[in-house]
Amino acid sequence: MLKAEGEKWIQQLRIKWISLYWLQATLLNLAISMLLTVSAVRFFAFSTWILLPLVLLVGAVQLWLKPIWKISTLAISRYLDAKYPVLEESTTLFLRPQTEMSLLEHLQLEKIGQHLPIANSLNPILKKVGLSLVLLLGSIGFSFLIHQLPSSLRGDSLSTKTSNAAVVKEQFPAQLESFKVTITPPAYTKNNQRTQKQLLLRVEANAKVDWRFKTNSSLKSFKIIFNDKEIDQLKPLAADSTEWGFSKTINQAGFYQLVLDGQKSDLYQVEVIPDLPVQIKDDPT
Repeated sequence: MLKAEGEKWIQQLRIKWISLYWLQATLLNLAISMLLTVSAVRFFAFSTWILLPLVLLVGAVQLWLKPIWKISTLAISRYLDAKYPVLEESTTLFLRPQTEMSLLEHLQLEKIGQHLPIANSLNPILKKVGLSLVLLLGSIGFSFLIHQLPSSLRGDSLSTKTSNAAVVKEQFPAQLESFKVTITPPAYTKNNQRTQKQLLLRVEANAKVDWRFKTNSSLKSFKIIFNDKEIDQLKPLAADSTEWGFSKTINQAGFYQLVLDGQKSDLYQVEVIPDLPVQIKDDPT
């Protein structure tokens, strides 16, 4: 192989090496970010949008630890010298100006040139790409398993937090004698229906919430105001207007307020647990 051909091959090898490094880093980034996202969404009720900042953060750490763009043709030549004894640590000769080379160096260049190109020179980085792909597939499988967990396991965190929230003392309107809140999660979550004796809500996205109120006197009107703009009129369930009911599908966080005969209650928080993506596809092309 001539000097110009050898130098060109080393430059092309550098481009391929960097491209594969970028691919390997991207696959590894997605694998790590997906695991962190699944944990944050499932156990800490974060939004799935946290995936984007996690990808950026993990990517920044990767580039700080290994600045891929700094891989030079000289570094590639030194790698080849260290990896392949047949090159006799002389690959850097292809990068030297021809006018600065001695006769012996020209002869050495001709000697090692017959061994180029090396067919398996990309094998080490290809193995890293394959390992990163396996890790990404494992992360996708782990995400799917977490999503398919039975409610008896997956709902423990939700039940615990709901129980802990019950110790917070809420202020109720004086006319309110008793109430019950029933939460029915969407079927695809496989979470069980539950009831609570508090007005603060922590529910899955698109869960149906059913309120049942009993008052200690007849009311002319009973309303619920959501987020200070959406007003819903409750319907009496008893002839004496002391029992009232209302149902609503919750898909937005915020707060709500009861209005009994024009008297407004405190604000009660509504916290929505976002859905975990059912399927995440990755196409390296």
